[in-house]
Parts: sequence; C-alpha cells; structure tokens
Amino acid sequence: MVTDTVDVDMVMDILRSEEGSVNFVGELLTMGSQVSVLQPSSSGRPCCHWFTATPNTRYSVFKPFIFCDAPKLCTWTVSSASAERLRATFQSSIDRRHALYRAHERGLLLMESGTSAGSQLHRTLRQLEGQCVREVMDFVRSYRDTDAGETRDLFSDIVESEIKFYS
Repeated sequence: MVTDTVDVDMVMDILRSEEGSVNFVGELLTMGSQVSVLQPSSSGRPCCHWFTATPNTRYSVFKPFIFCDAPKLCTWTVSSASAERLRATFQSSIDRRHALYRAHERGLLLMESGTSAGSQLHRTLRQLEGQCVREVMDFVRSYRDTDAGETRDLFSDIVESEIKFYS
C-alpha cells in the first residue's frame, strides 16, 4: 500500500512489527516505544507524544502526553525509590518495574497465552487505544488556548485506567 500520508496508527503498527525486526521479543526485548506527532509552531496546536512505557509493543497500549503548564505527573511509571536504596547496598538484582509495568505483565501473560480470553483482552485494548487516538487527535486538531487545562491529567488518567483494566 502506497500513501502520501503517515498517521499515528501506521507508525504504531510499524513499531509493533516483530517480522520487520522493529519490536524485539525473546532474549532481546523492546522495553517501550514512542510516537510523536509534531505540529508547526505557527499552528497554535500542541504536539502529542504517545508512550507505551511497557515491554513488547505488540501488546502494549500507547498513551498520550501533551506538554503543558503544570502537567500532572503520575507515579505509576516511576521506578520505586527502594530500588535506589538497594543499589546503594551493592545488591546485584534490583527490581526496577514500575506499577504500570507490573500490571502489564499480568495482562501480557494472558494475551500471549493463545486463549480466547487473551485474544479478547488484546482486541479490547486495541479498540480502546484506537478510540483514544481518534479522540486525542481530534482534540489536537481543534485545539484552542483555552483547552490547555484539559491536557494536564491526560497521561496519568489513561495510565491509571490501564492499570485498573489489568486488575
């Protein structure tokens, strides 16, 4: 398929490709992926960045982040502070998995199981992600300066929803 435009969905599909050696699985594992939609500065529209923050992009959910004044930064994607204390004691094995990573691991086991429940979970996540991409990109296209407050909680709210979804 030849096209003149590349959209967010196309880039996400490319990043999920195991056949094309973009998404590594096995001993070498892709730990996270990012897609950025950059706007001309003259447009007045914000740039939107989509992050997985979880391994195996094929089964990960891309979550939007829009830079703004005073964004709500969540702790769901931050490695535990206790890991730093362990490093100070020279322990060789440090668990750096953040809350989203751990929740994703539970869902990943199910999605990779080949069961109908795993397939259904994967389909549902893709549908929710697709809906989120459409809504956020519509928001970006129609953005006005008065909308800035709506971007503060965007990333943290979606990460929190994803964690609850896996629970």
